[in-house]
Amino acid sequence: MMPRPHMHLRRAFTLVEAVVSVLIVGGMTVGALHAVAASKTLSIRAGEKTEAMSLATDLMAEILSQAYEDPAAGSSTLGRDSSEPNGQRDQWNDVDDYTGWSSTPPTLTDGTAIPGYENWTRSVNVQWAKSNNPSKKSTVPTGIKCITVTVTHGSRPVAQLRALRTAAWDTLQ
Repeated sequence: MMPRPHMHLRRAFTLVEAVVSVLIVGGMTVGALHAVAASKTLSIRAGEKTEAMSLATDLMAEILSQAYEDPAAGSSTLGRDSSEPNGQRDQWNDVDDYTGWSSTPPTLTDGTAIPGYENWTRSVNVQWAKSNNPSKKSTVPTGIKCITVTVTHGSRPVAQLRALRTAAWDTLQ
């Protein structure tokens, strides 16, 4: 009988195979953690967008409930009259009283801070819009005002809401 050649049977991983396996698993773990972090960031941003749109919508509804121009004075300038104190929204009576207004944190009409929004800001800009192209700014009264409410969280703008208000709307009600 012929002697059999000596066969060496491997019973374990070699060091090289173990290192390669660790590198592959480590790379997959890093990729998975990046995906989880990106997903979490998107989820947070979506929640912030929802919160910001709610803040913007509430303020825009308040503004649009006001008259187009001051019922007592009927001013041809944008902004608050001397009888309408800055920051006291409960005494404002027309949409352009809000122009240039900003609040950090956002407040209710009476000036009370809305809880939970300490690092948020709401600001308003009101300007005349061109009657033939309402998306363009006008420097003179046109019967159309463009109201822009911007909401930021920290220093990052999160939501912006625009609406047009016309002088004709007041006569229709």
